[in-house]
Amino acid sequence: MKKLAILLLGVLLGLPAAAQKTVVYPAIPGMTTSPDYSLTANGQSVWVEQVGPEGMESLHVANFSCEGRQTIEIKAAGAIKDYSIQPASAGIKGKVRGNTLTFTIDGPKKLYIQVNGKPYLALFANPLETEVPAADAPGVRYFGPGVHDAGRIAFEDGMTVYIAGGALVNGSFSGTGKNVRILGRGSLNGNLSVTGCENLTVDGIFMRSTRGWTNTVTNSTGTVYRNVKVFSHTGTWGLDGINPVSSKGFLIEDCFIRTRDDCIAVKANGNPDNFDLSCKDVTVRGCLLVGWDHADGMTLGFELNGGIVENILMQDCDILQARGSGRTGGHAAFSIVCDGPSEVRNIRYEDIRVESDIEYKNLEIILTEGERYGNGRMGSIKGVHLKNVRWTNPVKPLAIIGHPTRFVEDVTFEDCYIGGKRLTGLQDADFQIEFVKGLTFIPGGPAVIDRYPNEPQGGRVPGQRAAAGQQRQGQQVQGQRGRQEQPVQLEGSYKADGAIESKLLGKTVHYTVYLPKGFATSGKKYPILYLLHGAGGDHGSWQKDARFSQVADRMIAAGQIPEMVIVCPEGFNHAYINSFDGKAPYEDFFVQEFMPFIEKEYRIIGDRAHRAISGLSMGGYGSLYHSLKRPELFSSCFAMSAATTRNAGENPTPAMQAYIKAHTIPDIVRSLTLVKDEKGNVTGLPRLFLEIGDDDFLLLNNFDLVRALRETGIPHQFRVRDGAHTWDFWRETLPSALQFVSESFRQ
Repeated sequence: MKKLAILLLGVLLGLPAAAQKTVVYPAIPGMTTSPDYSLTANGQSVWVEQVGPEGMESLHVANFSCEGRQTIEIKAAGAIKDYSIQPASAGIKGKVRGNTLTFTIDGPKKLYIQVNGKPYLALFANPLETEVPAADAPGVRYFGPGVHDAGRIAFEDGMTVYIAGGALVNGSFSGTGKNVRILGRGSLNGNLSVTGCENLTVDGIFMRSTRGWTNTVTNSTGTVYRNVKVFSHTGTWGLDGINPVSSKGFLIEDCFIRTRDDCIAVKANGNPDNFDLSCKDVTVRGCLLVGWDHADGMTLGFELNGGIVENILMQDCDILQARGSGRTGGHAAFSIVCDGPSEVRNIRYEDIRVESDIEYKNLEIILTEGERYGNGRMGSIKGVHLKNVRWTNPVKPLAIIGHPTRFVEDVTFEDCYIGGKRLTGLQDADFQIEFVKGLTFIPGGPAVIDRYPNEPQGGRVPGQRAAAGQQRQGQQVQGQRGRQEQPVQLEGSYKADGAIESKLLGKTVHYTVYLPKGFATSGKKYPILYLLHGAGGDHGSWQKDARFSQVADRMIAAGQIPEMVIVCPEGFNHAYINSFDGKAPYEDFFVQEFMPFIEKEYRIIGDRAHRAISGLSMGGYGSLYHSLKRPELFSSCFAMSAATTRNAGENPTPAMQAYIKAHTIPDIVRSLTLVKDEKGNVTGLPRLFLEIGDDDFLLLNNFDLVRALRETGIPHQFRVRDGAHTWDFWRETLPSALQFVSESFRQ
């Protein structure tokens, strides 16, 4: 009624109606017209391009410019049964008639639309251009409609690059320069990687990339990205959207970014001898972010390798998706991952809307030991303020995780909501909180965190590298069997990150150990579980990606499992067996060096009944291999998503074929000499439990193993449930594994 009253008043006073204008661009020669969508804006046909690979990852793009109210009409290939228009905050509802979807927008806008489960349509209704340089103007490089193979374009001071609507430039930007502008409504198929720039402006273009960070702006000042559209596809890692790296004064405004890695990643990285690594005064405002795969909407990190990262503001943004696993247990809608020595401070998130398609985490603020990608030195996180952030998905966690030696400090939630519920304390959502000081809710007040000490504890940073030529703290002198890093004692649990010097492997092997509450003073002996990581992981993966210590603490406190020691050894990629060439005798190391060292160091009961083994993927293989080859050592084995054989490579020799057969789990099962009781039941083997997801690529291999177990009459449990080869599945499985091995301990 208010808008109608204003309109009527304008008519009565004789005021002109708001201007309506639509500017469309020609199709790019040789590019693919969408087979799924056609579109008009105020009756004018807008070319819809299919960009990227076939299938769901393709993005269909309608790119035009406008002023004033626009009636959008989208025709689909068939009758429209369902549709979505995002962001939800736009509040746009359409009308469907047959194969046509109609709605209106009040002017320039970016929308993300899906019809009938088809690939997404990105609608880029740009503002009208206000500055189009002449093609022959001095300092201007002009690309008109059509395809241009420009190659590498080096920056020059004062240059303007104009890419007209309907133009596609195959090329890249690099170098350094002052007062450089890249403008237009056309497309760049390539990347921008520059350093040492002053007053760089990128405005209006559509960038597509299949390799590397799409925009890397390093050690620059006064940078503006406005109304830029970024789409990276096909590759997996490193396909970030816009990355301010050690830059000062950086504005990213009114941009659409859909990427296979982080949409926006603020970093502090480079050679500190060449420039100040600090990254300051970065504002991200009014953006639409789609983390397609292995992507946050926005992250600070991982590479925060020095200097100060401060005054970072994310404001009035919509995050539609965040997907993919990673080195901290999965991507988040937005995050701070301090994986190096930077000081992170004064970070603000205001008026952020996160929609429901979040695979792992709604929020992540984590201070690592500095070795996920970093240089082995820790940084700090202090002063993070979240105001009017609204998460739609009430299930996914909000993780704030520091380190025993250095806490995350001063995090405030003000008028934030999750699933429509106002956050007033830790009870209102799935908060994963560890080593945090000064967590406050407005309203609600300071959070009470009584699980851990109120102050950081002394001790070595787990996994932290020593400087070249220096001995690590706690390392034993040459000739001693092993060493124990100085542990960190915590209220409620006791954890240490240690290492053993292996003579058999000729190198240091690290491990993570969980010790239950009271271990330091009890004097008693404990059962032990050896928990093995998968290929590509490390000894810290179970803690980093599943927080196994928290799970154990909770289950012990609830009486679901007995007190036990859990050890996660570094398995490298040796599959926990001896290598074919004999150069890496990991199996011998594990049995002859590692187990005796651990069980002496941590007061283990040391008999079969109180020893178990478990693992995931490659670790599932290792747990099966050791428990079946040495049944006298283990009372139970719980294998998650287990591999069952090793890769022989191409054209294996007979010797390699024999090695593979001797290390294939079903063949090991069939080769066992079985002992049976008077009733004919197999005895003397560990209790076995196999669990795997119905979408796991190793499912058929597990079926083959189960067939061998049934043929030989070996007792086992086998469970297939919903899930895939992911940390989501393994996190859900871990409590079952702990309960299963505990049954043996209690017997």
